Formats: sequence, structure tokens, C-alpha cells
Amino acid sequence: MLIRSDPLRGVASLRQAMDDVLEQSLVRHGWPETLPQMLPPMDVEETDQGYHIRLSVPGFNPENLEVIAQPNTLTIRGEVKQEETERQKRKNLLRREIRTEAFERNVTFDRPLDPDNITVSYENGILELDIPAREEAKARHISVTSTKQAKAMGAGQTEQTQGGQTTQQQRGQG
Repeated sequence: MLIRSDPLRGVASLRQAMDDVLEQSLVRHGWPETLPQMLPPMDVEETDQGYHIRLSVPGFNPENLEVIAQPNTLTIRGEVKQEETERQKRKNLLRREIRTEAFERNVTFDRPLDPDNITVSYENGILELDIPAREEAKARHISVTSTKQAKAMGAGQTEQTQGGQTTQQQRGQG
């Protein structure tokens, strides 16, 4: 009788145990104050025209958001400062979970961006950007000349090649 062994069988339970320990540790020691900066979730889609981004930024107003386009990188920044109300100033605040929030997301693209034609919309906490890609530079043929030929051309001489023979002549002579 053959007994199969699964070396990864215990990994799932180990991972769950680690998650439980981490979660309990954070809750006991002042979560969420100890959490690092949270980044808003984002979807990035490549389209025929370029790219489309959806960013979930609830609690942010359009004036709290900034979009910066560079040749192949888009940066989205946001900051919300919680103003203290008169009531909060008079009372001893025991816990503050609504706090100043700031984020910065950078996305690098394969194709160069067209920053002049980016469209941005914001509704119900969702920031959407349509980012057209700039048309890539077309390949073009560039002729190669020798230094000798370039100097001769500057002195009023031309060079012609026929059947592997190169001849020079003064301009205006035939």
C-alpha cells in the first residue's frame, strides 16, 4: 500500500496561526494607531488608447487630490487633515481613529504618456483617470556619411557612387 505525503499540508494552518497572532498583537497594542500608512486600492487597466485607473479614495475631496504626469510615470497624491471641532477642543479625547491621512501612489507604464490629454473624474469616493499613451516615435532611415564625405560636401563638392566607384565633382560642374 502506497501512502502519499503532502509536504505543504501544514502550511495553511501555520499561516492562519501566524495571522491570528499578528492580529491579536495589533489589537492589544493600540491598533489602528500603530498601522503604517494605508494605500488606497487601485485598478490599472491597459486599453487600446492607453491606460485607465480607478482609485478608491473615500473621504477625500477633489481639492485634496493631486495628479502628476511624467513621461512614463503617473503619481497620485492625496491628503486629508481632520480639523478639531470646538467640542473636541473642550473635551478630553480618549481615542482618535479618524486622523490625518496622506498617500502617494506611483504607477510606471511601458508606453509614454500623453499628459495633455489625461481626463480625470471623481464621484462617490472613486477617482478615475483615462490616460492616453503618446504615439511612439516612428523609426526613420538616417543616412550615414563618412567624415571625408561630410567635409567635401561642406566645401562645395559632391560624391557619387556608381558600380562601386566613388567619384567627386565640384558643384556646378558636370
